[in-house]
Amino acid sequence: SYIACLHALVGAGARGAWLSSELSLPEIQTLAKDSPVPLGIMAIGRVRAMTSEHCVLQVANRCVDDCERCALRQRRLFLQNGVGDRLPVCTDTHGRSRIYAAQETDAAPEIPQLIEAGVRWFGADCTLMSANETKRAVERLVAAVNAAQEARRSLERRAGTTPGHLLEPIA
Repeated sequence: SYIACLHALVGAGARGAWLSSELSLPEIQTLAKDSPVPLGIMAIGRVRAMTSEHCVLQVANRCVDDCERCALRQRRLFLQNGVGDRLPVCTDTHGRSRIYAAQETDAAPEIPQLIEAGVRWFGADCTLMSANETKRAVERLVAAVNAAQEARRSLERRAGTTPGHLLEPIA
């Protein structure tokens, strides 16, 4: 169970834990009430859907056999799934490809419930963002936390984003 995992982490010396983006709000509420350590969650950004140990550029016959100087690695690349969604891909200098969700997560509207549940840390994964996008994401996260702490109305979800699995549990 998740709580047993938390206790094992604490037994190993952990002083906090970041929650999986695959958890629903009810699961987080149950977990947070019995957590022996502070919890955090990534509330803004793209969730990494998968890491492939094989370079997608190599599979696409675009490999130049020089990862350090590969011009394709510097471009924004995407895989397209069966329903037409474009999933961003980043490949590192070891040929490992990180594949991200098609939609960006925006859980800012759920921050009041997450705070009430006991979540204390909120993060923005800015891996795929420009400097300006990073600045806006962090400002949005701070505004959402401040609004929740001051009992003001929560922020609206940004168009084209998703709450992730917070409102739609994995079946």
